[in-house]
Amino acid sequence: MKLKSLYIENFRNIKELEMEFSSLTVIVGENNIGKTTILKALYKILKMDESPHRVRFFEDDFYFDKSSNKRSTEIVIELSFDELDENDKTAFVWSGIDISNNQLSVRLEAKWEEENNDANVELFFVRKDDPENSKGENFNLTHKRYIPFYYIDAYRDIWKETNSSSGDLKQIFKDHNKHYLKPLNAQIVSCIKNIDLYLNEYEKNEDSSISEILVEMDDNLGDFALDNSIPLVDCLTEFNMKLDDCNRRLDECISETEPRDKELIKKIQQSVQNICQKTSVQQTIEELQSKINGLHGIREIKSILNENLSLFVPESQIEIDLAKIEELNLFNENHVSLEDVSIFKQGSGFQGSFVIALKLSRLFTHMKFSEEKLTNLIVAIEEPEAHMHPHLQRSLIKKLKVKQRKFAEMGYNVQLIVTTHSPSILSQIEKSDICMLKRDNKACKAIRFDEAFEKKITSKLGNNKLKHFDSVFRSYPEIFLSRGVIIVEGHSEFGALPEFAKIINVDLDDLGLSVINAGGKGNAKPMYTIINKFAKCAAIKDKDNDTYADSLIDDENEPFYRTNYADFEEELLNHVDSYELANILIKVDPETIGKYYLELIRKYVVNAESMEVTEILSNLDNLDFTDLKEKTKDTIKTELSKTLKKYKSALMGSMISSHLKEDQIPSCYKDIILKAKEMVVQNEQ
Repeated sequence: MKLKSLYIENFRNIKELEMEFSSLTVIVGENNIGKTTILKALYKILKMDESPHRVRFFEDDFYFDKSSNKRSTEIVIELSFDELDENDKTAFVWSGIDISNNQLSVRLEAKWEEENNDANVELFFVRKDDPENSKGENFNLTHKRYIPFYYIDAYRDIWKETNSSSGDLKQIFKDHNKHYLKPLNAQIVSCIKNIDLYLNEYEKNEDSSISEILVEMDDNLGDFALDNSIPLVDCLTEFNMKLDDCNRRLDECISETEPRDKELIKKIQQSVQNICQKTSVQQTIEELQSKINGLHGIREIKSILNENLSLFVPESQIEIDLAKIEELNLFNENHVSLEDVSIFKQGSGFQGSFVIALKLSRLFTHMKFSEEKLTNLIVAIEEPEAHMHPHLQRSLIKKLKVKQRKFAEMGYNVQLIVTTHSPSILSQIEKSDICMLKRDNKACKAIRFDEAFEKKITSKLGNNKLKHFDSVFRSYPEIFLSRGVIIVEGHSEFGALPEFAKIINVDLDDLGLSVINAGGKGNAKPMYTIINKFAKCAAIKDKDNDTYADSLIDDENEPFYRTNYADFEEELLNHVDSYELANILIKVDPETIGKYYLELIRKYVVNAESMEVTEILSNLDNLDFTDLKEKTKDTIKTELSKTLKKYKSALMGSMISSHLKEDQIPSCYKDIILKAKEMVVQNEQ
């Protein structure tokens, strides 16, 4: 069974949302758009081991409409599941639950009651067969056990998860050792019952050697359970040796002769092994206690206490055990370390990773020991990247995917839902696994980059243009986290635009604007058309690229710009004084890009011939360029054009642009920056 879809209405900051899930769903979007709300909605219905009757909503859980200044009074959350297996069908059909079309839906309705200052909550299966009445059977704790859901939130408390009795580490110990942790006598009685059950059922038809060993086991267990005359520490060794020998001989027998009931024999052997382990541990504890109580300091303390007690209770002699060791306490005192350094002294990134590992381990332990024989599991992880460096983020998501595949091979369907703000995580997943949340008026819209999305692209651009989407996804995964995108056509503009934005006091990061490079002539328009389907977008192409023009832009008022001159380099040459631009090139790189212009200064500027580079750089603003300008006025612009085109790159574009003044920035680049800012601000409003 898989979670297929979710519908939310009026819950927290989501007015309305419909979204679908896949085996791996990575939810992205800006802050406070609803990513956590989606996980909380799932948690409200599916929280493990919590009765649906305990689901609570507070007043501020109900959506508040700022425009009308009103709070909604009804919350609706509906989950739909499909791909039900036989185990799922068996679990739900007996309750009379509608699983037509191999699907089922669970709906939560919460209504705020002002007079009670509380919400009335109903949880039920949705009926598909009666349009007049959609309410089916109540969704209860028994049903919930067949849809295990675990929510790993962004706050990862290392102390709680390792030390608290309700923490994951303690729960894992309990799950793995629940048979071992039973009292010894209870284990012995249980094991005797299983042996008697086997002998009563199969002794006549069973191999005599197997039956004889089981009878011997039964006698040893019975004698030990009844014999209270011998101190425990004295009889444990002999008892263990007898049981261990029986288990070893039973192993040899069943390797040669198949028993009538392999599962019951296996259960008996496991019980015997647990009993041997428990008695061995208890023997060790008894011996350790005896040694500690025999220490001189302990004996002296007992003597002093008894002597003083005799003042009040004459001739009394109490036995004070100052070194009592309880077996259960050994499991409760867990000390986790890495290379002998406590987990509490490790870095936040490692601690966060350890908590995630603990929670995943608990989930899989839950499935392993579940009486319902579960094969489905939904895991939601909120911002797994917290406190992790990029390499660890990429490694984590890759390993989660590998783990998911391994469990699928073992017959377990593990569905992962992840929320993230990390481009590093997005770089390691398929774009079809991304679910992007965007505001759509009051509603929240979920965009999936699946086959249906690709068909929309190819229907307008053709199949050959789909490569642009693949390219931008791999190169700029951050666009799925951005409020808006500015597309430029080449490397120089890509480096220059962020610098231009700084100069005109537009903070691209504060606005959530990303600048991306389309990667060449003819690419800006198809990339603009694609990105415009899921994000606010503006683009600019070179004027000399008109031969690549096509009819992709539907509206001439769309924010798709052209340079006023041929390209970026020509824009600079027509907005910045040639000799000032030459000086900038010298400042940026006197050894390569500025070398030619440095030699011109030495040749035509008085007293500059013998100057060192550093001296020329420090006196650029004071040198007399009159002769230089006269001698080079007909060639300087051509030489600058050659230089800019020869060394064009994002780095050079950035370095050159950082030296410009606001009035030297070409107007076309100012326009696109300001337009992008306007789009983002309007969308926020």
